[in-house]
Amino acid sequence: MIFNLWNYFSLHGHINTPFTRFAHGIFKINTYGPGSSFSQQPLTRFIRTTGVCWFFPQSQLVSETLANSIMQAFCEQCGIQPRDLGVGRFYSQNPPNGTSPVNGVCIFDNSNGSLRLTERLAANFPAVVNAALAAETARGNTGLADALEQLLAQLSDVPAVMAGGTPSGTGQPAVASTPDGWMRVIAPGAKAILTTTSGTEEVTILDHFYTPSGLQYHLQHSSPTVRWMVQADALELINGVTVTQPYNLMTGELKQAA
Repeated sequence: MIFNLWNYFSLHGHINTPFTRFAHGIFKINTYGPGSSFSQQPLTRFIRTTGVCWFFPQSQLVSETLANSIMQAFCEQCGIQPRDLGVGRFYSQNPPNGTSPVNGVCIFDNSNGSLRLTERLAANFPAVVNAALAAETARGNTGLADALEQLLAQLSDVPAVMAGGTPSGTGQPAVASTPDGWMRVIAPGAKAILTTTSGTEEVTILDHFYTPSGLQYHLQHSSPTVRWMVQADALELINGVTVTQPYNLMTGELKQAA
């Protein structure tokens, strides 16, 4: 499945030591690495951008090697500098075509705010994959060529899902309240991105407070004696990760997150 979405991308290292876990009567071997739900590290880079994402059960169809080949073919076809694009893994708890969490790979505009270069990739994805297939076949990369051929076969069977005009799951953590006082706030224990003049960092929400100066959040600090408070507009939601819940400004009622 291919779809456009706004997402976040993190740059970090991975631990490569495998381990075994027992679940539902089955022993499973898990290896830390890209796409592993057990190697989630705090975000060290956060940009709001656009890209083309795809996910399939077959691991060879969502490898970064395959995505880099497609990105190179796209750059050669459209005269785009490779430095203006990026390749990364993505994970979402809320995919646009289902309810189960997914992880896959994405080619995205490597600039905050997006140059929207990948719109052309979304519009011509099968043709670009064909070009990448021809290039890898000419280079003698049979394994990669086979994976690209499998991807082309899958593309003929599934529709593309286009993102709406407004990015889903990003932006400010609280919206204007409704006439009856309801608004959404970040749930305690949820992760979010704090943006300051020093950069961005992933933080954990402990609680929220509505003050005369507006909504504020209490964040978890490495020192238990420090009370870390920030304004709501300093936080960004992490698409597919940050949990929000309804809060009533007038009554103080807080509903459970859906």
